[in-house]
Amino acid sequence: MYHQFQQGNSEDAWNYTTEELWRSVSASRHSFLDVASNERTPLLSQIITPSSHQVTRWTESFWKRAFVLNILPVLIVLVWCSIPIPFDDCESLPCDYENYTPTSINNVRWISLSNIITSSNNTSIQPHHQPALINFWFFLFWYYGVYNAVALFLITKMFSIYALNWWPKLLGAKLTFLLYWSTTQGIAIVACYFTTLGKYTLSWVILTFFTMSLPVISAFANIHSNRMNRRQSAIYFASDSAKKFSPFTRSHEHTLWHVPASYRRFLWFCVVLLIALFALIGGEAYAYFFLSSLPHTSLDAVLYVYSWVGAIYVMDTITDYIINRRICSHPLATVFKLYFFMIYFIFYRNLFARLRSVDQFAIVQLGSFLWVCLYYPLVIAPHTHQLWVRLFGITLTYEEYRDKIGRSFYLRNLAENTTMLGFLCWVNILHFGPNRAAYPYFYFNDRVSEESPYTHQMTFIAAVIIWSSELTSAYITRWTFKRYFHHSVTEQAIKEFTHCPEMIIAFVFIMIHVLQNILLALIKLDFA
Repeated sequence: MYHQFQQGNSEDAWNYTTEELWRSVSASRHSFLDVASNERTPLLSQIITPSSHQVTRWTESFWKRAFVLNILPVLIVLVWCSIPIPFDDCESLPCDYENYTPTSINNVRWISLSNIITSSNNTSIQPHHQPALINFWFFLFWYYGVYNAVALFLITKMFSIYALNWWPKLLGAKLTFLLYWSTTQGIAIVACYFTTLGKYTLSWVILTFFTMSLPVISAFANIHSNRMNRRQSAIYFASDSAKKFSPFTRSHEHTLWHVPASYRRFLWFCVVLLIALFALIGGEAYAYFFLSSLPHTSLDAVLYVYSWVGAIYVMDTITDYIINRRICSHPLATVFKLYFFMIYFIFYRNLFARLRSVDQFAIVQLGSFLWVCLYYPLVIAPHTHQLWVRLFGITLTYEEYRDKIGRSFYLRNLAENTTMLGFLCWVNILHFGPNRAAYPYFYFNDRVSEESPYTHQMTFIAAVIIWSSELTSAYITRWTFKRYFHHSVTEQAIKEFTHCPEMIIAFVFIMIHVLQNILLALIKLDFA
Protein backbone atom coordinates (compact mmCIF):
# COMPACT_ATOMS: atom_id res chain seq x y z
CA MET A 1 0.00 0.00 0.00
CA TYR A 2 2.79 2.35 0.82
CA HIS A 3 4.72 1.90 -2.41
CA GLN A 4 5.60 5.52 -3.00
CA PHE A 5 6.10 6.24 0.71
CA GLN A 6 9.12 3.97 1.03
CA GLN A 7 11.45 5.53 -1.51
CA GLY A 8 13.66 7.35 0.96
CA ASN A 9 15.00 10.88 0.81
CA SER A 10 15.88 10.55 -2.87
CA GLU A 11 12.31 11.64 -3.65
CA ASP A 12 13.16 15.12 -2.45
CA ALA A 13 15.35 15.66 -5.51
CA TRP A 14 12.29 16.06 -7.78
CA ASN A 15 14.41 15.08 -10.77
CA TYR A 16 11.59 13.84 -13.02
CA THR A 17 11.62 13.88 -16.78
CA THR A 18 8.49 14.57 -18.83
CA GLU A 19 8.37 10.87 -19.73
CA GLU A 20 8.51 9.86 -16.06
CA LEU A 21 5.76 12.29 -15.10
CA TRP A 22 3.47 10.54 -17.58
CA ARG A 23 4.30 6.97 -16.71
CA SER A 24 2.08 5.57 -14.00
CA VAL A 25 2.83 2.53 -11.86
CA SER A 26 0.23 0.55 -13.78
CA ALA A 27 1.80 1.52 -17.10
CA SER A 28 5.20 0.37 -15.92
CA ARG A 29 3.74 -2.90 -14.71
CA HIS A 30 1.80 -3.64 -17.88
CA SER A 31 4.60 -2.62 -20.22
CA PHE A 32 6.36 -5.91 -19.42
CA LEU A 33 3.35 -8.12 -20.03
CA ASP A 34 3.23 -10.04 -23.27
CA VAL A 35 0.05 -10.87 -25.14
CA ALA A 36 -0.13 -14.43 -23.79
CA SER A 37 -0.02 -13.35 -20.14
CA ASN A 38 -2.50 -10.57 -20.88
CA GLU A 39 -4.95 -13.14 -22.25
CA ARG A 40 -4.80 -15.01 -18.94
CA THR A 41 -5.87 -11.89 -17.04
CA PRO A 42 -9.58 -11.86 -16.05
CA LEU A 43 -11.75 -9.77 -18.35
CA LEU A 44 -12.92 -7.42 -15.59
CA SER A 45 -9.33 -6.73 -14.53
CA GLN A 46 -8.39 -6.00 -18.15
CA ILE A 47 -11.20 -3.44 -18.36
CA ILE A 48 -10.58 -1.71 -15.03
CA THR A 49 -6.78 -1.75 -15.33
CA PRO A 50 -5.99 -2.06 -19.06
CA SER A 51 -2.56 -2.50 -20.57
CA SER A 52 -0.95 -0.14 -23.05
CA HIS A 53 -1.61 -2.70 -25.79
CA GLN A 54 -5.34 -2.73 -25.00
CA VAL A 55 -5.57 1.04 -24.91
CA THR A 56 -3.80 1.23 -28.26
CA ARG A 57 -6.50 -1.00 -29.75
CA TRP A 58 -9.25 1.09 -28.14
CA THR A 59 -7.89 4.33 -29.58
CA GLU A 60 -6.52 3.26 -32.97
CA SER A 61 -9.46 4.65 -34.97
CA PHE A 62 -11.86 7.59 -34.72
CA TRP A 63 -14.92 5.35 -34.25
CA LYS A 64 -13.33 3.31 -31.47
CA ARG A 65 -12.27 6.47 -29.64
CA ALA A 66 -15.74 7.98 -30.10
CA PHE A 67 -17.40 4.86 -28.73
CA VAL A 68 -15.18 4.51 -25.65
CA LEU A 69 -14.91 8.20 -24.76
CA ASN A 70 -18.27 9.61 -25.90
CA ILE A 71 -20.91 6.98 -26.63
CA LEU A 72 -20.20 4.39 -23.92
CA PRO A 73 -20.49 6.76 -20.90
CA VAL A 74 -23.70 8.27 -22.30
CA LEU A 75 -25.13 4.82 -23.07
CA ILE A 76 -24.53 3.62 -19.50
CA VAL A 77 -26.20 6.72 -18.04
CA LEU A 78 -29.17 6.40 -20.41
CA VAL A 79 -29.75 2.81 -19.30
CA TRP A 80 -29.54 3.97 -15.69
CA CYS A 81 -32.13 6.74 -16.08
CA SER A 82 -34.41 4.88 -18.52
CA ILE A 83 -35.35 1.93 -16.30
CA PRO A 84 -39.04 2.60 -15.46
CA ILE A 85 -39.38 4.08 -11.99
CA PRO A 86 -42.16 2.46 -9.91
CA PHE A 87 -44.48 5.08 -8.39
CA ASP A 88 -46.37 4.20 -5.23
CA ASP A 89 -49.37 6.20 -6.46
CA CYS A 90 -49.48 4.42 -9.83
CA GLU A 91 -50.58 0.78 -10.14
CA SER A 92 -48.90 -0.09 -13.43
CA LEU A 93 -45.21 -0.37 -14.34
CA PRO A 94 -44.32 1.49 -16.40
CA CYS A 95 -46.95 3.96 -15.33
CA ASP A 96 -49.90 4.44 -17.69
CA TYR A 97 -49.97 8.22 -18.04
CA GLU A 98 -53.33 8.21 -19.79
CA ASN A 99 -54.97 7.79 -16.40
CA TYR A 100 -53.19 10.88 -15.10
CA THR A 101 -53.57 13.31 -17.98
CA PRO A 102 -57.19 14.49 -18.14
CA THR A 103 -56.39 17.53 -20.30
CA SER A 104 -54.19 18.36 -23.23
CA ILE A 105 -50.70 19.54 -22.43
CA ASN A 106 -51.47 22.84 -24.15
CA ASN A 107 -54.12 23.61 -21.54
CA VAL A 108 -51.91 22.91 -18.55
CA ARG A 109 -50.48 25.96 -16.85
CA TRP A 110 -46.71 25.88 -16.24
CA ILE A 111 -45.88 25.54 -12.57
CA SER A 112 -42.61 26.87 -11.18
CA LEU A 113 -40.15 24.13 -10.36
CA SER A 114 -39.55 25.76 -6.99
CA ASN A 115 -43.14 24.90 -6.06
CA ILE A 116 -42.60 21.33 -7.20
CA ILE A 117 -39.41 21.00 -5.19
CA THR A 118 -40.81 22.42 -1.96
CA SER A 119 -44.20 20.72 -2.07
CA SER A 120 -44.75 17.52 -0.15
CA ASN A 121 -48.51 17.54 0.42
CA ASN A 122 -50.15 15.76 -2.52
CA THR A 123 -50.09 15.40 -6.25
CA SER A 124 -52.77 17.99 -7.00
CA ILE A 125 -50.23 20.69 -7.89
CA GLN A 126 -48.16 18.49 -10.18
CA PRO A 127 -48.21 19.23 -13.91
CA HIS A 128 -50.82 17.04 -15.65
CA HIS A 129 -51.75 15.51 -12.25
CA GLN A 130 -49.10 12.88 -12.86
CA PRO A 131 -47.87 10.37 -10.25
CA ALA A 132 -45.40 11.82 -7.79
CA LEU A 133 -44.52 9.26 -5.08
CA ILE A 134 -41.36 7.44 -6.18
CA ASN A 135 -40.84 4.03 -4.62
CA PHE A 136 -38.14 4.62 -2.00
CA TRP A 137 -36.44 1.24 -2.18
CA PHE A 138 -36.13 1.34 -5.96
CA PHE A 139 -34.62 4.80 -5.77
CA LEU A 140 -32.27 3.81 -2.96
CA PHE A 141 -30.80 0.64 -4.46
CA TRP A 142 -30.99 1.36 -8.19
CA TYR A 143 -31.02 5.08 -8.81
CA TYR A 144 -28.92 6.25 -5.89
CA GLY A 145 -27.13 2.95 -5.31
CA VAL A 146 -25.61 2.85 -8.80
CA TYR A 147 -24.74 6.56 -8.62
CA ASN A 148 -23.06 6.01 -5.26
CA ALA A 149 -21.10 2.99 -6.51
CA VAL A 150 -19.84 4.89 -9.56
CA ALA A 151 -18.66 7.69 -7.27
CA LEU A 152 -16.66 5.17 -5.20
CA PHE A 153 -15.19 3.61 -8.36
CA LEU A 154 -14.15 7.07 -9.53
CA ILE A 155 -12.36 7.99 -6.32
CA THR A 156 -10.69 4.57 -6.34
CA LYS A 157 -9.41 5.15 -9.87
CA MET A 158 -8.03 8.55 -8.78
CA PHE A 159 -6.03 6.80 -6.07
CA SER A 160 -4.93 4.15 -8.55
CA ILE A 161 -3.49 6.77 -10.90
CA TYR A 162 -1.74 8.29 -7.91
CA ALA A 163 -0.37 4.75 -7.28
CA LEU A 164 -1.89 4.31 -3.83
CA ASN A 165 -4.46 1.90 -2.41
CA TRP A 166 -6.86 3.67 -0.07
CA TRP A 167 -8.38 0.61 1.63
CA PRO A 168 -6.97 -1.01 4.80
CA LYS A 169 -4.83 -4.01 3.95
CA LEU A 170 -6.57 -6.09 6.61
CA LEU A 171 -10.02 -5.73 4.98
CA GLY A 172 -9.05 -5.68 1.33
CA ALA A 173 -10.52 -3.73 -1.57
CA LYS A 174 -13.83 -5.55 -2.15
CA LEU A 175 -14.89 -5.77 1.48
CA THR A 176 -13.98 -2.13 2.20
CA PHE A 177 -15.76 -0.95 -0.92
CA LEU A 178 -18.91 -2.87 0.04
CA LEU A 179 -18.66 -1.66 3.64
CA TYR A 180 -18.43 2.02 2.67
CA TRP A 181 -21.20 1.72 0.09
CA SER A 182 -23.47 -0.08 2.57
CA THR A 183 -22.73 2.48 5.28
CA THR A 184 -23.99 5.41 3.20
CA GLN A 185 -26.98 3.40 2.01
CA GLY A 186 -27.84 2.70 5.64
CA ILE A 187 -27.47 6.38 6.56
CA ALA A 188 -29.88 7.20 3.73
CA ILE A 189 -32.48 4.79 5.12
CA VAL A 190 -32.26 6.30 8.59
CA ALA A 191 -32.35 9.88 7.29
CA CYS A 192 -35.40 9.26 5.11
CA TYR A 193 -37.40 7.42 7.75
CA PHE A 194 -36.76 9.85 10.59
CA THR A 195 -36.33 13.19 8.77
CA THR A 196 -37.63 14.99 5.69
CA LEU A 197 -34.17 15.37 4.14
CA GLY A 198 -34.82 12.59 1.63
CA LYS A 199 -36.98 14.76 -0.64
CA TYR A 200 -34.11 17.19 -1.29
CA THR A 201 -31.66 16.11 -3.99
CA LEU A 202 -28.98 18.24 -2.37
CA SER A 203 -29.12 15.92 0.65
CA TRP A 204 -28.30 12.90 -1.52
CA VAL A 205 -25.37 14.65 -3.17
CA ILE A 206 -24.01 15.66 0.25
CA LEU A 207 -24.28 12.01 1.28
CA THR A 208 -22.27 11.05 -1.81
CA PHE A 209 -19.73 13.70 -0.80
CA PHE A 210 -19.44 11.79 2.46
CA THR A 211 -19.06 8.50 0.56
CA MET A 212 -16.25 9.86 -1.60
CA SER A 213 -14.57 11.39 1.44
CA LEU A 214 -14.33 8.04 3.23
CA PRO A 215 -11.48 6.72 1.01
CA VAL A 216 -9.60 9.99 1.53
CA ILE A 217 -10.03 9.74 5.29
CA SER A 218 -9.10 6.05 5.27
CA ALA A 219 -5.96 6.60 3.19
CA PHE A 220 -4.91 9.56 5.33
CA ALA A 221 -5.38 7.55 8.53
CA ASN A 222 -3.36 4.61 7.17
CA ILE A 223 -0.54 6.73 5.80
CA HIS A 224 -0.39 8.93 8.89
CA SER A 225 -0.36 5.89 11.16
CA ASN A 226 2.41 4.31 9.11
CA ARG A 227 4.43 7.51 9.23
CA MET A 228 3.98 7.82 13.00
CA ASN A 229 5.16 4.24 13.48
CA ARG A 230 8.24 4.88 11.38
CA ARG A 231 8.88 8.11 13.26
CA GLN A 232 8.64 6.35 16.60
CA SER A 233 11.11 3.76 15.36
CA ALA A 234 13.46 6.53 14.24
CA ILE A 235 13.18 8.23 17.64
CA TYR A 236 13.97 4.98 19.42
CA PHE A 237 16.95 4.25 17.14
CA ALA A 238 18.31 7.79 17.38
CA SER A 239 17.94 7.92 21.15
CA ASP A 240 19.61 4.55 21.56
CA SER A 241 22.50 5.64 19.34
CA ALA A 242 22.90 8.90 21.26
CA LYS A 243 23.16 7.03 24.57
CA LYS A 244 25.83 4.71 23.20
CA PHE A 245 28.12 7.30 21.60
CA SER A 246 27.67 10.72 23.21
CA PRO A 247 25.19 12.44 25.51
CA PHE A 248 25.62 15.64 23.50
CA THR A 249 24.71 14.18 20.08
CA ARG A 250 21.78 16.00 18.41
CA SER A 251 22.13 14.66 14.89
CA HIS A 252 18.80 12.84 15.17
CA GLU A 253 16.73 16.04 15.52
CA HIS A 254 16.55 16.61 11.74
CA THR A 255 15.31 13.04 11.32
CA LEU A 256 12.55 13.56 13.87
CA TRP A 257 11.08 16.65 12.21
CA HIS A 258 11.81 16.00 8.55
CA VAL A 259 8.64 15.55 6.47
CA PRO A 260 9.28 13.36 3.39
CA ALA A 261 8.35 14.80 0.01
CA SER A 262 6.13 11.79 -0.64
CA TYR A 263 4.06 12.57 2.45
CA ARG A 264 3.73 16.22 1.47
CA ARG A 265 2.60 15.18 -2.01
CA PHE A 266 -0.03 12.93 -0.46
CA LEU A 267 -1.37 15.81 1.63
CA TRP A 268 -1.59 17.98 -1.50
CA PHE A 269 -3.39 15.13 -3.25
CA CYS A 270 -5.98 15.12 -0.45
CA VAL A 271 -6.43 18.87 -0.88
CA VAL A 272 -7.07 18.43 -4.61
CA LEU A 273 -9.64 15.73 -3.96
CA LEU A 274 -11.46 17.96 -1.48
CA ILE A 275 -11.57 20.82 -4.02
CA ALA A 276 -13.05 18.44 -6.60
CA LEU A 277 -15.67 17.22 -4.13
CA PHE A 278 -16.50 20.80 -3.21
CA ALA A 279 -17.12 21.49 -6.91
CA LEU A 280 -19.62 18.62 -6.84
CA ILE A 281 -21.55 20.18 -3.95
CA GLY A 282 -21.22 23.70 -5.36
CA GLY A 283 -22.58 22.67 -8.74
CA GLU A 284 -25.53 20.93 -7.15
CA ALA A 285 -26.36 23.97 -5.01
CA TYR A 286 -25.96 26.24 -8.02
CA ALA A 287 -28.43 24.15 -10.03
CA TYR A 288 -30.84 24.03 -7.10
CA PHE A 289 -31.02 27.82 -6.72
CA PHE A 290 -31.22 28.34 -10.47
CA LEU A 291 -34.16 25.95 -10.75
CA SER A 292 -35.97 27.48 -7.80
CA SER A 293 -36.11 30.91 -9.48
CA LEU A 294 -37.43 30.05 -12.96
CA PRO A 295 -38.10 31.58 -15.45
CA HIS A 296 -35.06 33.75 -16.20
CA THR A 297 -34.26 36.65 -18.51
CA SER A 298 -31.41 36.62 -21.06
CA LEU A 299 -29.20 38.50 -18.61
CA ASP A 300 -29.95 35.96 -15.89
CA ALA A 301 -28.98 33.11 -18.21
CA VAL A 302 -25.71 34.78 -19.20
CA LEU A 303 -24.84 35.54 -15.58
CA TYR A 304 -25.66 31.98 -14.58
CA VAL A 305 -23.45 30.46 -17.25
CA TYR A 306 -20.44 32.72 -16.96
CA SER A 307 -20.42 33.03 -13.18
CA TRP A 308 -20.28 29.24 -13.06
CA VAL A 309 -17.57 29.30 -15.74
CA GLY A 310 -15.57 31.67 -13.54
CA ALA A 311 -15.96 29.43 -10.49
CA ILE A 312 -14.94 26.34 -12.45
CA TYR A 313 -11.87 28.05 -13.93
CA VAL A 314 -10.76 29.21 -10.47
CA MET A 315 -11.00 25.69 -9.03
CA ASP A 316 -9.36 24.23 -12.14
CA THR A 317 -6.48 26.70 -11.91
CA ILE A 318 -5.90 25.94 -8.24
CA THR A 319 -5.90 22.16 -8.73
CA ASP A 320 -3.75 22.42 -11.86
CA TYR A 321 -1.13 24.43 -9.97
CA ILE A 322 -1.12 22.01 -7.04
CA ILE A 323 -0.87 18.89 -9.19
CA ASN A 324 1.82 20.23 -11.53
CA ARG A 325 3.92 22.03 -8.92
CA ARG A 326 3.36 20.02 -5.74
CA ILE A 327 2.37 16.51 -6.85
CA CYS A 328 4.09 16.38 -10.25
CA SER A 329 1.72 14.07 -12.11
CA HIS A 330 0.57 14.82 -15.64
CA PRO A 331 -2.05 12.02 -15.64
CA LEU A 332 -3.70 13.40 -12.51
CA ALA A 333 -3.65 16.93 -13.93
CA THR A 334 -5.31 15.67 -17.11
CA VAL A 335 -7.99 13.71 -15.25
CA PHE A 336 -8.93 16.64 -13.01
CA LYS A 337 -9.04 19.07 -15.91
CA LEU A 338 -11.53 16.83 -17.71
CA TYR A 339 -13.54 16.63 -14.47
CA PHE A 340 -13.91 20.41 -14.27
CA PHE A 341 -14.68 20.72 -17.98
CA MET A 342 -17.44 18.12 -17.58
CA ILE A 343 -18.95 19.93 -14.60
CA TYR A 344 -19.00 23.23 -16.48
CA PHE A 345 -20.49 21.86 -19.70
CA ILE A 346 -23.14 19.63 -18.16
CA PHE A 347 -24.75 22.54 -16.32
CA TYR A 348 -24.39 24.66 -19.43
CA ARG A 349 -26.18 22.01 -21.52
CA ASN A 350 -29.16 21.63 -19.25
CA LEU A 351 -29.61 25.38 -19.19
CA PHE A 352 -30.81 24.94 -22.79
CA ALA A 353 -34.07 23.46 -21.52
CA ARG A 354 -34.94 26.77 -19.90
CA LEU A 355 -33.89 29.36 -22.48
CA ARG A 356 -36.87 31.39 -23.61
CA SER A 357 -35.98 32.11 -27.24
CA VAL A 358 -33.49 31.52 -30.03
CA ASP A 359 -31.89 34.86 -29.13
CA GLN A 360 -30.92 33.48 -25.73
CA PHE A 361 -29.34 30.42 -27.36
CA ALA A 362 -27.34 32.71 -29.67
CA ILE A 363 -26.16 35.00 -26.87
CA VAL A 364 -25.03 32.12 -24.69
CA GLN A 365 -23.23 30.34 -27.55
CA LEU A 366 -21.54 33.34 -29.17
CA GLY A 367 -19.02 33.76 -26.37
CA SER A 368 -18.12 30.08 -26.47
CA PHE A 369 -17.60 30.08 -30.25
CA LEU A 370 -15.36 33.15 -30.19
CA TRP A 371 -13.41 31.84 -27.24
CA VAL A 372 -12.51 28.59 -29.00
CA CYS A 373 -11.68 30.12 -32.38
CA LEU A 374 -9.66 33.06 -31.04
CA TYR A 375 -8.31 32.20 -27.61
CA TYR A 376 -6.71 28.79 -28.24
CA PRO A 377 -4.82 29.69 -31.46
CA LEU A 378 -3.64 32.90 -29.79
CA VAL A 379 -2.49 31.32 -26.56
CA ILE A 380 -0.66 28.41 -28.24
CA ALA A 381 1.51 30.74 -30.33
CA PRO A 382 5.28 30.86 -29.56
CA HIS A 383 5.09 34.62 -28.94
CA THR A 384 2.54 34.02 -26.18
CA HIS A 385 4.83 31.44 -24.62
CA GLN A 386 7.70 33.90 -24.66
CA LEU A 387 5.47 36.52 -23.06
CA TRP A 388 4.55 34.16 -20.21
CA VAL A 389 8.23 33.33 -19.71
CA ARG A 390 9.11 37.01 -19.34
CA LEU A 391 6.12 38.00 -17.21
CA PHE A 392 5.70 34.95 -14.98
CA GLY A 393 8.97 33.07 -15.37
CA ILE A 394 7.43 29.76 -16.46
CA THR A 395 10.02 27.05 -17.01
CA LEU A 396 8.18 24.95 -19.60
CA THR A 397 9.80 24.60 -22.99
CA TYR A 398 7.66 25.64 -25.92
CA GLU A 399 6.99 22.00 -26.83
CA GLU A 400 5.79 21.26 -23.28
CA TYR A 401 3.73 24.45 -23.25
CA ARG A 402 2.18 23.60 -26.63
CA ASP A 403 1.30 20.11 -25.40
CA LYS A 404 -0.38 21.57 -22.33
CA ILE A 405 -2.57 23.93 -24.37
CA GLY A 406 -3.37 21.18 -26.87
CA ARG A 407 -4.29 18.81 -24.05
CA SER A 408 -6.65 21.38 -22.56
CA PHE A 409 -8.35 21.89 -25.92
CA TYR A 410 -8.74 18.14 -26.47
CA LEU A 411 -10.34 17.69 -23.05
CA ARG A 412 -12.68 20.59 -23.75
CA ASN A 413 -13.80 18.88 -26.97
CA LEU A 414 -14.37 15.60 -25.12
CA ALA A 415 -16.53 17.31 -22.50
CA GLU A 416 -18.46 19.30 -25.13
CA ASN A 417 -19.35 16.28 -27.24
CA THR A 418 -20.14 13.90 -24.39
CA THR A 419 -22.36 16.32 -22.50
CA MET A 420 -24.20 17.43 -25.63
CA LEU A 421 -24.79 13.85 -26.75
CA GLY A 422 -26.12 13.01 -23.32
CA PHE A 423 -28.40 16.06 -23.23
CA LEU A 424 -29.87 15.42 -26.68
CA CYS A 425 -30.65 11.82 -25.70
CA TRP A 426 -32.20 12.35 -22.30
CA VAL A 427 -34.14 15.48 -23.27
CA ASN A 428 -36.16 13.07 -25.43
CA ILE A 429 -36.13 10.06 -23.11
CA LEU A 430 -37.21 12.04 -20.05
CA HIS A 431 -39.79 14.04 -22.00
CA PHE A 432 -41.50 11.13 -23.76
CA GLY A 433 -40.36 8.12 -21.68
CA PRO A 434 -41.82 6.31 -18.66
CA ASN A 435 -39.94 8.44 -16.12
CA ARG A 436 -41.19 11.84 -17.25
CA ALA A 437 -43.24 12.32 -14.07
CA ALA A 438 -40.00 12.25 -12.07
CA TYR A 439 -38.46 14.98 -14.24
CA PRO A 440 -40.77 18.02 -14.42
CA TYR A 441 -37.74 20.02 -15.55
CA PHE A 442 -38.18 18.45 -18.98
CA TYR A 443 -41.89 19.22 -19.32
CA PHE A 444 -42.52 21.10 -22.56
CA ASN A 445 -45.68 22.51 -24.12
CA ASP A 446 -46.38 22.26 -27.84
CA ARG A 447 -46.42 26.03 -28.37
CA VAL A 448 -44.66 28.97 -26.76
CA SER A 449 -46.77 31.13 -24.45
CA GLU A 450 -46.14 33.63 -21.69
CA GLU A 451 -46.96 31.01 -19.09
CA SER A 452 -44.90 28.26 -20.73
CA PRO A 453 -42.10 29.67 -22.92
CA TYR A 454 -40.35 26.33 -23.42
CA THR A 455 -41.00 23.86 -26.23
CA HIS A 456 -39.35 20.54 -26.88
CA GLN A 457 -38.86 21.21 -30.58
CA MET A 458 -37.22 24.60 -30.04
CA THR A 459 -34.89 23.17 -27.39
CA PHE A 460 -33.83 20.17 -29.44
CA ILE A 461 -33.26 22.02 -32.72
CA ALA A 462 -31.39 24.88 -31.04
CA ALA A 463 -29.18 22.40 -29.16
CA VAL A 464 -28.34 20.59 -32.42
CA ILE A 465 -27.43 23.93 -34.04
CA ILE A 466 -25.22 24.81 -31.09
CA TRP A 467 -23.50 21.43 -31.27
CA SER A 468 -22.88 21.99 -34.98
CA SER A 469 -21.40 25.38 -34.12
CA GLU A 470 -19.11 23.77 -31.54
CA LEU A 471 -17.98 21.07 -33.95
CA THR A 472 -17.24 23.75 -36.53
CA SER A 473 -15.21 25.87 -34.12
CA ALA A 474 -13.33 22.76 -32.95
CA TYR A 475 -12.51 21.82 -36.56
CA ILE A 476 -11.26 25.33 -37.31
CA THR A 477 -9.08 25.35 -34.22
CA ARG A 478 -7.65 21.88 -34.86
CA TRP A 479 -6.88 22.88 -38.46
CA THR A 480 -5.13 26.01 -37.18
CA PHE A 481 -3.05 23.93 -34.77
CA LYS A 482 -1.93 21.60 -37.55
CA ARG A 483 -1.45 24.26 -40.22
CA TYR A 484 0.44 26.90 -38.27
CA PHE A 485 1.83 25.12 -35.20
CA HIS A 486 2.37 21.58 -36.58
CA HIS A 487 0.54 19.98 -33.70
CA SER A 488 -2.19 17.31 -33.64
CA VAL A 489 -4.13 17.16 -30.37
CA THR A 490 -5.52 13.73 -31.28
CA GLU A 491 -2.09 12.17 -31.81
CA GLN A 492 -0.93 13.72 -28.57
CA ALA A 493 -3.93 12.27 -26.69
CA ILE A 494 -3.36 8.76 -28.10
CA LYS A 495 0.28 8.90 -27.03
CA GLU A 496 -0.66 10.00 -23.52
CA PHE A 497 -3.29 7.27 -23.20
CA THR A 498 -0.58 4.75 -24.04
CA HIS A 499 1.74 6.22 -21.41
CA CYS A 500 -0.96 6.00 -18.72
CA PRO A 501 -3.54 3.33 -19.67
CA GLU A 502 -5.60 3.81 -16.53
CA MET A 503 -6.34 7.39 -17.52
CA ILE A 504 -8.87 6.35 -20.18
CA ILE A 505 -10.84 4.36 -17.57
CA ALA A 506 -10.79 7.38 -15.27
CA PHE A 507 -12.18 9.46 -18.15
CA VAL A 508 -15.11 7.08 -18.54
CA PHE A 509 -15.90 7.07 -14.83
CA ILE A 510 -15.70 10.87 -14.66
CA MET A 511 -18.13 11.22 -17.55
CA ILE A 512 -20.59 8.72 -16.08
CA HIS A 513 -20.43 10.31 -12.64
CA VAL A 514 -20.93 13.90 -13.81
CA LEU A 515 -23.77 12.95 -16.15
CA GLN A 516 -25.48 11.04 -13.36
CA ASN A 517 -24.93 13.95 -10.99
CA ILE A 518 -26.91 16.44 -13.09
CA LEU A 519 -29.77 13.98 -13.56
CA LEU A 520 -29.89 13.39 -9.82
CA ALA A 521 -30.00 17.16 -9.35
CA LEU A 522 -33.00 17.49 -11.67
CA ILE A 523 -35.15 14.64 -10.39
CA LYS A 524 -38.23 15.50 -8.30
CA LEU A 525 -38.13 13.45 -5.13
CA ASP A 526 -41.16 12.62 -3.03
CA PHE A 527 -41.69 9.34 -1.21
CA ALA A 528 -44.78 7.78 0.31
